[in-house]
Amino acid sequence: MSRFDTMFKQAAPSFFERLGTGSTTTTSVRYVEAYADPVNLKAIISPIESDEEETDTGRRTIARRRRAVISLDPASELGGVASPKASAHLVIDGSQWAIEAVTNQSAGFAELMLRLTTAVEVASSRYRGKP
Repeated sequence: MSRFDTMFKQAAPSFFERLGTGSTTTTSVRYVEAYADPVNLKAIISPIESDEEETDTGRRTIARRRRAVISLDPASELGGVASPKASAHLVIDGSQWAIEAVTNQSAGFAELMLRLTTAVEVASSRYRGKP
């Protein structure tokens, strides 16, 4: 581990206190994996980015994406997951976000790419020019 990694790991609790779930509107974060106990943790959560997408059947969905940075040390005061998996979920304020990818695993932290998809309500048969 480099000197930077060591210093960053020591300063991480301060970063998480300022930027993480303790100081934003997010109140609880839980890592949920099949056949394992859920893990409550602190995370730095990015704002939500939304895109409207069309499925193969012509239905429209809203895909919401965001990133979360979590600790890889289960014994830390931040909570943590030793090896987060893309098949797991992160529950943020009661909404279950699928983990699309786990990236940037360094200095004892991982960045999770999250996705939440919901259906668009169709108001009429000609909604947005669709028959």
